[in-house]
Amino acid sequence: MGRSGGAVTGLRLTATVFALVVVTGCGGHPTPLSGPGATPAARTSLATIVDVCGLVSPAKASRLLERELVVVGRTVGASRSPSVECELGARFGEALVTVTLAPDPVALDVFNSAYGNRAGGNPTRVQDLGDAAFVRTEDTLRVLHVFVHGAVLSVSVVHGTESEETFGQGQLTRLTRAATDALPENPAIESSTAPRTCRAIDATVLAQTLGRSPTLDAGLELGNGSLICSWSGQPGSVTLSLSNDSEEVARFLDQHPLDQDIAVQGVLPAGEGLAYSSPRQAGDLVVLVGRDRLMTLQVIPAAGYAAASIDTSDGERAVAKAALRLWAGLD
Repeated sequence: MGRSGGAVTGLRLTATVFALVVVTGCGGHPTPLSGPGATPAARTSLATIVDVCGLVSPAKASRLLERELVVVGRTVGASRSPSVECELGARFGEALVTVTLAPDPVALDVFNSAYGNRAGGNPTRVQDLGDAAFVRTEDTLRVLHVFVHGAVLSVSVVHGTESEETFGQGQLTRLTRAATDALPENPAIESSTAPRTCRAIDATVLAQTLGRSPTLDAGLELGNGSLICSWSGQPGSVTLSLSNDSEEVARFLDQHPLDQDIAVQGVLPAGEGLAYSSPRQAGDLVVLVGRDRLMTLQVIPAAGYAAASIDTSDGERAVAKAALRLWAGLD
């Protein structure tokens, strides 16, 4: 699954703030900070869990940017520097907008050192947005960083590319203002971003298929009821994708014609669709429900496969049926 440059930049800039906090706390800053902006402000209200993808919903972002957007990526940062990043775009892995929240309180001086003039480059201060805000342009990204309620909120949009997918500073400011207005006084983030459907799939079935206890590594809702789930049972893994997007289904079938695959029985009720598997690759399963719903499954048991041409296993069928039961209501 590809990552966009925007996602990498967002996490790198959040890491910059964390690094400055560590250096300042250890006395390593070249000019020790002092004064009212040198320490984080105390928070007195109860913490409120924030859905970062809800700070600017895909619907609102689509209106503000005049471009249809859905959630195409979501990432949790390292535990020592907690942050959540939400990506919006038209296709999975191709972010046009990235919203990153690092909720732990930092000092205003630390924020200014990370994103203001002291950080180099050519930042532009934005007035009347949070307690401080700077726009920075990096490669093909324009990023607006805001210090608000002691947290750091960063919103980036693609900029300066040859494609038509580019947005101006006015659009970025409106988008960031909407996210800032939605941020509670004492924000906190959920460490797991996996959709409920991923967490609800029977762990016993997964364990029997993997030969190990499963760990949910990643889960992502892509909009329109589509999602991706990934489990590990080292050294095995299960990756499941479910799509209700008819255009996405058509693209998949165009790139992966099924005329040379083998029909797989025992996955779907009669008349509900078709299941296929490649005779050249073990552990793969493609399920079409009707004409515009698609499920793909890739299973690698911890013990591996004896041969690439092995038939679809009962474990693969069981995982597929468990997913279809939750996602499509099929038994």
